[in-house]
Amino acid sequence: MLPTRLIKKASSEEEPKIIQKLVIAASFTSEPVKDSLDFWMQEIGIPCSIEFAPYNQIFQQLLDGNSITLQNSEGVNLILIRFEDWYFTEETFKSSVEEFLLAMQGATQVSKIPYLVCICPSSPQVLVDSNRVQLYREAEAQLVTELNNISGVYAIAPQELNAIYPVADYYDPYGETQGKIPYTPSFFCALGTMLARKIRALKSLPLKVIVLDCDNTLWSGVCGEDGATGVKINFAYRAFQEFILAQQEAGKLICLCSKNQEEDVFAVFEQHGDMLLKKHHLVNWRINWQPKSENLKSLAAELQLGLDSFIFIDDNPVECGEVKANCPQVLTLQLPEESQQIPQFLQHIWAFDQIQVTKEDKKRTELYQQNVQRQRLHQESLTFTDFLARLGLEIQITQMKPEDLSRVSQLTQRTNQFNFTTIRRSESEIQQLCDSGVLDCRVVCVKDRFGDYGKVGVMLFSFDNEILKVDTFLLSCRVLGRGVEHRMLSYLGEIAQDRGLSKVNVLYQPTQKNKPAFLFLEGISEKFRQNEDKQDEYKQENNNSWLFQFSSTALTQLIFNPSKVETEIASSQDVQQNNSDIIKITNASELQDSSDVITLERIAKQLYRPEVILQEILSRQQRQPRKLEIEFIAPRNSVEENIANLFAEVLKVDRVGIDDNFFELGGDSLSATQLFSRLRGAFKLELSLNILFEYPTVSGLSETLQVLQNTTKNIDFTSINYEKYEYEEGIL
Repeated sequence: MLPTRLIKKASSEEEPKIIQKLVIAASFTSEPVKDSLDFWMQEIGIPCSIEFAPYNQIFQQLLDGNSITLQNSEGVNLILIRFEDWYFTEETFKSSVEEFLLAMQGATQVSKIPYLVCICPSSPQVLVDSNRVQLYREAEAQLVTELNNISGVYAIAPQELNAIYPVADYYDPYGETQGKIPYTPSFFCALGTMLARKIRALKSLPLKVIVLDCDNTLWSGVCGEDGATGVKINFAYRAFQEFILAQQEAGKLICLCSKNQEEDVFAVFEQHGDMLLKKHHLVNWRINWQPKSENLKSLAAELQLGLDSFIFIDDNPVECGEVKANCPQVLTLQLPEESQQIPQFLQHIWAFDQIQVTKEDKKRTELYQQNVQRQRLHQESLTFTDFLARLGLEIQITQMKPEDLSRVSQLTQRTNQFNFTTIRRSESEIQQLCDSGVLDCRVVCVKDRFGDYGKVGVMLFSFDNEILKVDTFLLSCRVLGRGVEHRMLSYLGEIAQDRGLSKVNVLYQPTQKNKPAFLFLEGISEKFRQNEDKQDEYKQENNNSWLFQFSSTALTQLIFNPSKVETEIASSQDVQQNNSDIIKITNASELQDSSDVITLERIAKQLYRPEVILQEILSRQQRQPRKLEIEFIAPRNSVEENIANLFAEVLKVDRVGIDDNFFELGGDSLSATQLFSRLRGAFKLELSLNILFEYPTVSGLSETLQVLQNTTKNIDFTSINYEKYEYEEGIL
């Protein structure tokens, strides 16, 4: 599905955003997670609707073609599992796990949208049973491994949830008993936050470049003053470097931008024994005394990447401010003043999240380093033709294999400039279209004397009578302008000829960034028109897009001639410089870029603890006006005030009087269970839900609770002392 870049288009008539539908199926009552999901989707700019499947109907949702889960066509399906809800005996539990895996495999063949499967923690009762704990750990390992091998499915293990959003008081025994609501509001908030974070990673384009300051960022101290071995690398800075190395391994490009002498910086890299980050991990650097914003622009031009794909990290507020002012598209992050806070800070920067890592991602640094060598060869060559001859380019086009699927999907999601239609597709959608015969897929691999570019191109197409119709035609900018695109188009002509088809139809749908694709097609069309009698055969306007129709015979004879000007128009840098419309759009979008940057920075610095997030949600919830005909009478004492506030919080109304009826205000069985869970905690009493039906008003409850407080002793809800249990890493 189409990823939602968290940047609005700058246009006089803004295109409506796609409403993402989130369907939640759980083995327990999960409706309390809605508040945090709603909050986060609004915060990160992804419009959505949320729908819950019936209680404990996971299997039915995955197997019934008419279920709301399998009918969801635009968004994400969320599956929330608690193992004890499947446990009757060890044998039946193991059977349920196997059946769930089979059901997930079947569901992904029907539904093209992604699935997030979250394994939630078990209750404290289970944690005292070592056999059950071991059984659940084995089931968790099996599920995470096998689910992540299913295209379009992404698993969240309880360790990951607890490591990022720990909640000690996670279990609600009263909610469990009364309404199968096993978790506290804080835990539901943590769960919703994690789900929202994963959804954002699924629906947004990942940032590609991390640019780092050096002094007091990679290490403590100033290398020019303290010397190569005089700077300090304590636990926090070591953790920072470990984090950056993990990002580099996942495909991020690492650069330096420092006001320093280059020899001083690299002396630290070479001589300091605690340096984990090495020079070979870097793609490039700007170590000089120029403004850092200018250096970032220079790096962006050299890497041929937009500034909106950059993250800049510095400790200096003045340097951060200069970059924010002059490069507002860049996500600029100032490290905390206290170095011990750095690991926590990094953990909550959502922009670093990447839901999946491909083999090509892991090779990205090497690929860009090889590209630097190619640029040097280009500069040394007398002509472009000479450069290509010395490069020794090899192009291989093959049918898509199962192991290519994740890369093919990634290319449809990320390729913008040379992409004829920019149709974004998930792995499961591509798999379905190819398995059903609706589309055929070819993958383009390229290598040269410097190394293997990897899988850089994709063609998806279909056959209709006498015509081969191109659905997707895209190519990475890394190999653009070197004849690969010509070979791809010629290859389609060969396929059409082999099937006895006379025409190849190519649709071009314009976007902000894909002008290079149009210029390429227009150049080919013009070349063919010069050799044909029919001047209008090859290019037709069609509903704000262009349809190019080529003779399959002509395409098979298409030859790349680097000496021709039309073969060099695919240079993304030249197109960006000469296309004033694109430049205007980029500049006009800066304000929105800045807004998104502020949101991500605020999350990292403020909204990272579930309790704090929960308070923020409660403070910003829009409460409906009280709609009762009876006179409003304000609470008369602290007990009535506490109860009235809980009524208002649970029912989301602006105020509650002492004679207001809970159910007339909109209460139901779910909200009643939530209310009594809060009352139980506030008044330290064991309460039956029947009390609310007998005394549904604030005044009635107040009198009853005060009587109970005076006449009963506090007793534990069960014989287990829940407070001694915490949701620890590695424990379900």
